Amino acid sequence: MSKANYANNGHKSKSSDSRSCAHDYAARGWAILPIPAGSKTPAKGTGLDDATYSPEDVSPEGNVGVRVGADSNGLVDLDLDWPEARALAPLVLPEARCAFGRKSAPKSHRLVICPEAEEQKLFSLPAQCKSDTRFSTGEGHDLCTLEIRGAASGANRYTVFPPSTHEGTGERIEWATDDEPKGIGYEYLRSRAGVLAFLSVAARCWPGEGSRDECAMAVCGALLRAGHGADDVDEWVVAVARQAGDDEADDRAKARATAKKLETDRAATGLPKAVELLDLPDTCLKTFRQWLGADDAQPLATLEQMDIGWMLESEPPARRWLLQDLLPLNVVGLLAAGGGTGKSMLTIQLAVAVATGRPFLGIPVGEPGPVLMVAAEDDAEEMRRRLWRVVTQLREDGDLTPEDEREARHNLKVLPRVAENNRLTYVADGAVRGTGRAQAIAVTVNQLSEPKLVVLDPVSRFRGGEENNNEHATRFIEEAEKLREATGATVLMVHHVSKAGLAAGAEGIAAEGVRGASALLDGARWAMAMGTLRKDEAGKFGIDRDDAGKYVRLEAVKNNYAAPWPGLWLQRLSGGVMAATDLRAKDAGEAKAERHGQVLSNVLALLEEKQGRGEKITRTGLRAYASKEGRLGAGDQLVRAVVQEAIDDGAIALEEGFLVPALGF
Repeated sequence: MSKANYANNGHKSKSSDSRSCAHDYAARGWAILPIPAGSKTPAKGTGLDDATYSPEDVSPEGNVGVRVGADSNGLVDLDLDWPEARALAPLVLPEARCAFGRKSAPKSHRLVICPEAEEQKLFSLPAQCKSDTRFSTGEGHDLCTLEIRGAASGANRYTVFPPSTHEGTGERIEWATDDEPKGIGYEYLRSRAGVLAFLSVAARCWPGEGSRDECAMAVCGALLRAGHGADDVDEWVVAVARQAGDDEADDRAKARATAKKLETDRAATGLPKAVELLDLPDTCLKTFRQWLGADDAQPLATLEQMDIGWMLESEPPARRWLLQDLLPLNVVGLLAAGGGTGKSMLTIQLAVAVATGRPFLGIPVGEPGPVLMVAAEDDAEEMRRRLWRVVTQLREDGDLTPEDEREARHNLKVLPRVAENNRLTYVADGAVRGTGRAQAIAVTVNQLSEPKLVVLDPVSRFRGGEENNNEHATRFIEEAEKLREATGATVLMVHHVSKAGLAAGAEGIAAEGVRGASALLDGARWAMAMGTLRKDEAGKFGIDRDDAGKYVRLEAVKNNYAAPWPGLWLQRLSGGVMAATDLRAKDAGEAKAERHGQVLSNVLALLEEKQGRGEKITRTGLRAYASKEGRLGAGDQLVRAVVQEAIDDGAIALEEGFLVPALGF
């Protein structure tokens, strides 16, 4: 919004006309409506349809409206009808700083961005309260404390904005703050709006002396049971008491003491007692439970819905596979590996395989199709480099036909989101909640026809909360399950672990190396791990210690739907592309013989070269060529041992102290 349209203290200038403000609103992506002066109803034939209007359609002296919801990029109006709600809102919903109102109802409208708010939500007391004089103030909206105005229809589809004139009072509607509306998740908005409505009723109905302390404890108990933190609850209840004129308001902070009772399973009052002490009808109990997300428990399903008869009527369809007999379609899975192991490159190889239908490391693709990779750590240029290396390697190997490449271009989509908020979950008031981003990703994925694979890379950029907290991990997996259910695709999440945790050797790698809460691995239905070959194990495979980093073990550490998979050894090729390789652990004698054979071959080649030039060399002379980086590829001690063995076996002869290759070798 143009700063020029604000007077001192952030208030909208009185000289601003509706048309110029409409231009400002349109520039922010908000859909505007022309409304006659002094009215809240659009002119006949406008406003309630899907037509779009230009700022030039707004009269400078008239009123201007703004549509909420998708028409205005997820703009939501938190309409605060009660003065108590307006007073308490900064504490309960501090994110909603962008506000406007009129002289008799300042800051009665607070704006946020929340695309997931797809309906109007009223927070109204039950009809039984209508006769209560405490709610008949003559201000209108007697029982409605507040409402969330998101995507709706008819008159609820828009709000009258500054600098309009209020229809009922003739007061000018003015901006209170010029903050940009902040983006928040719907679950958080819905939860905090319910708290604000409940606290507003408590402030209006706060009891007189003698029962205030008991009421404070009951209100604290209700809010704590709804999952809110003790610090927030104490701050809110003290503010309620102050709003009610309680001269001992600071003494009403009872949340910490109540929380200790709840932690030790001691009796603590809650909503029923609060309703009683606030002198409200019993019907308010259900209303408050709905507002606070603690509604009366209902059966999860009917007996008919749980009947198994349909399961036994016919043979179930065959399981669908993304990777045949290894990775099912439509599950949540993990790919865990240490930094630099090559997990991101391997997921690109998997994505190309699924998009084209070409085998992945020799494993057939069960159902090829569209893929979306959401890259939260690598930008577009890095993703481009890696994809180019994968495709180039496939071309060079003859494993990518022109038709395959056309399929890849059509089916594979990449969404880099570096430096963006990608969290599927967040922690507020001690509780883990969904951000709504899983649904946003699902909408993005479902632009593809029958998507098969969604990659989220890495897990750390998509999950909120503490890594080692099982509850936080479980809520994160639940959000990933929502994405899976909404798309029908396999959701593969790339998880970073310590290199030491998943290092591989002759005995393979273990699931215990997957970092973080056990619920992360428990919640996923499938998990693959990658581990780089340990240097101290390299010799068992006939691999030099310094080459151990080129080899990576791939194993299914959790596979609930298929027979045990033997795993694969991978070799890192030029550019980091992974290829399956035949790497087999050898026993000590076999590995020693193979190593000695390599060194002997190098020694014989050197002796023949010397002999061809008419030169000779002694055992001592070989020292100049003995090192891992040298001509013989081994240290002096090993070279001397190999030469002695060769002399004993007749492969090398001694002639006057000089070494010569024996005939026939």
